[in-house]
Amino acid sequence: MPVAEALAVERRLQLCKYDPEGDVQALRRLSEWANRFSPLVALEDAPFPQSLLLDLSGCAPLFRGERPLLDLAARGLRRQGWKARLAIADTIGAAWALAHHGAARNIAPPGEAEPLLRPLPVEALRLPAETVRCLDALGIAQIGALMDLPRSSVPTRLGPAVLLRLDQALGRAAEVLMPHKPPPEIEAGFAFEYATDRQDVLSYALDLLTDRIHEQLRDRHWSARRLECRLFHEGAEPSQIEVGLARPSRSTDHLRLLLRTRLERVALPAPVSGIDLCVTAAEPLDDPQADLFDEERAAGARALSALIDQLSSRLGREAVTSPKLVADAQPEHACRFEPAISSDVDQEPMIDLTRANDRPNRPVRLCPEPVPIAAVSVVPEGPPIRFDWLGREYRVACSWGPERIETGWWRGRDVRRDYYVVETTAGARFWIFRCRDAGRWYLHGCFD
Repeated sequence: MPVAEALAVERRLQLCKYDPEGDVQALRRLSEWANRFSPLVALEDAPFPQSLLLDLSGCAPLFRGERPLLDLAARGLRRQGWKARLAIADTIGAAWALAHHGAARNIAPPGEAEPLLRPLPVEALRLPAETVRCLDALGIAQIGALMDLPRSSVPTRLGPAVLLRLDQALGRAAEVLMPHKPPPEIEAGFAFEYATDRQDVLSYALDLLTDRIHEQLRDRHWSARRLECRLFHEGAEPSQIEVGLARPSRSTDHLRLLLRTRLERVALPAPVSGIDLCVTAAEPLDDPQADLFDEERAAGARALSALIDQLSSRLGREAVTSPKLVADAQPEHACRFEPAISSDVDQEPMIDLTRANDRPNRPVRLCPEPVPIAAVSVVPEGPPIRFDWLGREYRVACSWGPERIETGWWRGRDVRRDYYVVETTAGARFWIFRCRDAGRWYLHGCFD
């Protein structure tokens, strides 16, 4: 509505010039006031943020509960002239959605955010405007309707941001809260009186710096996820060493070993005059008490992480990979290998494919591409009774299936297959399928 028309309708209307930069500065000043409720206060991730995010973990008991804390914050904001909407939830996404599209004050009980999010509009997921218009055109106006869609089809049709925002709101995907006033960096430095290139001297200095880093991590109850070491030279650019870990650690012995291994592989352009060691990624220490019978499994996980760290440090990050499941109906595209130590701090944990009991039965060995075989079945479109592979005949004793796998029209070339798990008379088990279009048989994996 034009200003002249608005003034004609309401002469008492007060006009204020829109100043987005000024609004952000005011929000930053307000964040300093909000530190009384939490040591971690952040502005929302937006070009011109309009919301404050507080990490209230462990803070509610100091105010006798979440409801008194929320009421106290609302009164303080009201006294300063702010009209605020507040919400407390397990995740950033759920709290943002309830504050913007729910009641003026909302508290979602732990683990019960989903029923409160279902009736809210899809805009509450902080989706791009184009995605919201696309969902509106499809008749999907509420988050509940979006949750009911098949997960495998959402990224292809609507983009990956939809599932990411939905998983962040439900706590399935991590979302980092960047404090407005981040704590000081964890770092330590060492200056040599005389520049040196002796490995034993450099290793000794690194050991001292690692001890100092460990003390800072211990004081904050944090663990290091990634370290950066800079070696300063006279008359040359600094040399840089980066060490990533598969799982956070603050073990001095482990960090020393990784740093020494990386130092041995660095060609120094000149003697070193100083060393600076900095923790570029850290996480709160997560060391829960192990169950009585899970200590062996926990020790195995720690040993595996240490081995991955050492191999990656010696061979390079790209040389050590782990499998990552992909939401793809076509089996040969349902898994990919990525570096076991990701450059992304919020990497997902390694997936144990052998323990995936909630997934369909899949072979231990999967062929990169289906292998054509000659098979014979008694009835059309029925299971095979024998097949030939690599010049050898296999007779089928029993079979399970079919499991029909098809890809959507948006993938381009359609894939339409009927899979069978077959067991031969010799006891071997295979995963084979018949292409429903051409009628040919293929072997796709072995269970042995």
